[in-house]
Amino acid sequence: HSQSLEKLVVGIDNVAVVAVTSLSDPSGLINSVEKLNCPVVIIENKVDYAARLFQGGSDFELAKIGGGLGSIKLIPHKAKATVLIVAYGRIARLIADNYEYIFSKSDVVFELVCPQLLHPFPLSHISKSLNRLSKIVIVEESTERYGWADGIASLIVQNYSRKTVRTVSSDPFPIPSYIELEKENLVSLDDIITAIKKMDD
Repeated sequence: HSQSLEKLVVGIDNVAVVAVTSLSDPSGLINSVEKLNCPVVIIENKVDYAARLFQGGSDFELAKIGGGLGSIKLIPHKAKATVLIVAYGRIARLIADNYEYIFSKSDVVFELVCPQLLHPFPLSHISKSLNRLSKIVIVEESTERYGWADGIASLIVQNYSRKTVRTVSSDPFPIPSYIELEKENLVSLDDIITAIKKMDD
């Protein structure tokens, strides 16, 4: 339950990989998955099993891009974003829940895009953001190197010029089941904040 094994299936031809998130009601995703004419792998982090749906607030706009298999976009109202964060599943919810904390530690306003379809990745879902923003942080739940975040980073730099891209992943070894070690090895808010701060280095 502590392992995120997305890299074993993401990228296989004709296999769709989707990730459930509590940022949005999953019924639209499930209905769309049932209509796909290919094998589908559905990923859900154990922490989201009992999570209530994200409620947002007056400081943000929560939008859906691309229908049932679409991405969820969290846009701040009070200031213009300078960084785009792309993250899925539990990590996206963690970022949304802690937006103010991340801002207080990084002094950076960001947009969050949470794709539900990890593969094939719909680059068009972040195209408007990429046309405005040059700094991108991609966060994945799986371990670093040769994973989903690397693939998305590659898509961005091949299709858009003058972009600074950083990836954030879990440590590159099996995640222990002991809760304290799990916290130490999995992606944390501090890891994300550090990546955002490094955008100005």
